[in-house]
Amino acid sequence: MKLTKRISKGIALCATLVIIGWGGVTSCSNGSDDPEEQKPPVTDNDNSQTGGEEGLVFDFTNAVVGDNVSINKVTYCSAKVSSFSQENGLTLTVDNSWEGAFKISTESLDLSDKKCIIEYKIDNGWEYTSNNGTKCLLQLISKEQTSGEYKAIELSQGDFANDPATTESWQKATVENIYKNDWDAVNESGDKLSDTEKEEYTGADLTKIVAIKINTTDGKGTIHIKSLKFVDKQ
Repeated sequence: MKLTKRISKGIALCATLVIIGWGGVTSCSNGSDDPEEQKPPVTDNDNSQTGGEEGLVFDFTNAVVGDNVSINKVTYCSAKVSSFSQENGLTLTVDNSWEGAFKISTESLDLSDKKCIIEYKIDNGWEYTSNNGTKCLLQLISKEQTSGEYKAIELSQGDFANDPATTESWQKATVENIYKNDWDAVNESGDKLSDTEKEEYTGADLTKIVAIKINTTDGKGTIHIKSLKFVDKQ
């Protein structure tokens, strides 16, 4: 199924993208405030594609334009980022568990019949610091609070980089199993879901995804993300 909604070219990026957390968005279940951001002018660099077999592609290897970072069809980006480069794409250097996250916001996307192919590489020294995670997450968000500390109201996710056996080489992970996550979920009042509400919680509306997040969970070290590609399920 093709994406039918045209995505605007608004881009609001921090010029250096050296930001702790998400910019008013938690990088895990714990929230943190973000400093005021400097936003560079919108550019016309187009490094994502829509339509055909390619689906929707976010290519981080072509994101740098001069001194700015430009990812077309993205309206907001925030992350603790060490660098973008043509060789390694987006590089996340994670010093502590639950601190590595990268979020992009877009206008509403229909990803209900899509799978995601993530091309990534993990540097030597990467480790998971507990037995609970042993994975990174692709998280899809269909509703967000727009004020105060961020909590995902509607969020579903899929796993990748599970107990990586190899490092220093590019790998492709296909994420097809997207399941609901109620860990970060809150009700309309911003309160944690009750047990009753959790039973009724349905996760993200995959036909109206407004934000995509890479979350390294309890991983510690350096991970590179070359691209995210959303393609039709076969």
